[in-house]
Amino acid sequence: MKLNIPVNPDNLKWARESANLLIEDVAGRMNQDPRIIEAWEQGVSSPTYVQLEKLAYQVYKRPIAIFFFPERPEEISARRSFRTLPDS
Repeated sequence: MKLNIPVNPDNLKWARESANLLIEDVAGRMNQDPRIIEAWEQGVSSPTYVQLEKLAYQVYKRPIAIFFFPERPEEISARRSFRTLPDS
């Protein structure tokens, strides 16, 4: 029996967009129809735990916990946090 996991669909979309992937890219890597990925992102259905693990670790390269957060995680860009040495 496959059990679907109640993830935050907004975070699924955020992870895909932050990885600069199209729905078709994710569908290809997951061996799924693009409509299934769209359904996950719209909250119509959700991935199984095994599918979520693959999404998190192999496709989006994110910790699995972020998909359960109530809101999108705040991500600091490398440009904003870039540090330099003092002039002296």
